[in-house]
Amino acid sequence: MSRIVVGVDGSENADAALAWAAEEARLRGMTVHVVHAWDIPAYMTAPGVWAPIETPEELVGEARARVAEIVTRVLGDAPDVEVQWTTARAAPATALLEAADGA
Repeated sequence: MSRIVVGVDGSENADAALAWAAEEARLRGMTVHVVHAWDIPAYMTAPGVWAPIETPEELVGEARARVAEIVTRVLGDAPDVEVQWTTARAAPATALLEAADGA
């Protein structure tokens, strides 16, 4: 099934994009693929040496809860379109491009 990919972050504009994507998907018989991307920056260990910060599991759980809350708030408990969602620790543009591959 074809899909429409949309990024969400809890902002009014992202909520509007999600609502539009859901309506467009409903009209076209498509799936909505919601992407919520987040990142923790690296830290400097020595001059010019950067190390990534490990992702605490609680942050992953919070990101998943956040996207579920956004989808429910914008589309309701029982949207009339199939909704899939992904969370990703990545720059938003990178996560959206990866999710949109083939969409």
